[in-house]
Amino acid sequence: MQRKTFYLSWLLMVTLFGCEHLDIKASEAAQHTGKYASVTGKVASVKTINFGKPNELNFLNLGRAHPQQDFTIVIKGRYKNRFRPLRDYKGKKVKVTGRIGMHKGKPQIRLKAANKLKILE
Repeated sequence: MQRKTFYLSWLLMVTLFGCEHLDIKASEAAQHTGKYASVTGKVASVKTINFGKPNELNFLNLGRAHPQQDFTIVIKGRYKNRFRPLRDYKGKKVKVTGRIGMHKGKPQIRLKAANKLKILE
């Protein structure tokens, strides 16, 4: 009973105060650091840095190619098999959902789950 009351209270709080969710363009992402959002943009380049399979880093750069990218989607090597082949995303308009972080002055979202990345076109 106590657990049910806790969850109902939590649900009420979330409903009353809302969970801010934004739909933004890749070029606007830097202004929304720390927020949970859906970011839309065209994949300009795909890059992999190989430190060995579990430590491999995969980057989908939106807007423009690295190092002038507007936004980056980061996928670690251990999660790469959850996604379609990364080269399939190049040139496609995509929507990625997650918490926006910053790395070296560039906005990014780190992904583990494929359902957070959708091809729109």
